[in-house]
Amino acid sequence: RDTKYYEVKEVMATLLTQPRGDFDVKAGDTVVDLTVRNLVMSSAMAVHHARHADQLQLEGSQRVQRRAWELLGLLQPEAVRRRLQPMLAASRFKPEHSQEQPVAVLPQPAAQQPAAQQPAAQQAVLDDLAMLRRWSYDQEQLVAITQALEHLEDLA
Repeated sequence: RDTKYYEVKEVMATLLTQPRGDFDVKAGDTVVDLTVRNLVMSSAMAVHHARHADQLQLEGSQRVQRRAWELLGLLQPEAVRRRLQPMLAASRFKPEHSQEQPVAVLPQPAAQQPAAQQPAAQQAVLDDLAMLRRWSYDQEQLVAITQALEHLEDLA
């Protein structure tokens, strides 16, 4: 197994064994990325389960969402912000504005990055948009995703 697997495993073991608030998790970008994606998917699935009146699964998705918020609150704030910005921009992109490029919705701090870093920020938005499209999230799910990410943004 690669080092990313062990990095994630180590952070999760620390979270499960340490009292809350006793540490600042110094996790790499992989853990932040996986946790943001976990937040996105659980937010979308909560909408799906609510539609189908599956209370048990809805509660499970909401629990995952809360845990993702908790974990992201413990991780390095700058790493979380870096990962949050492109996902939030992708979730806000409206396909009906197909003439507009998704990178046009980049948040201001990302849009004002040095020119050398802008292509990476733009590619991150395109990658996240591709992920959202791959899972075929509908408008209601995208709104829930955006709200979950905005809640995280408010906490940061």
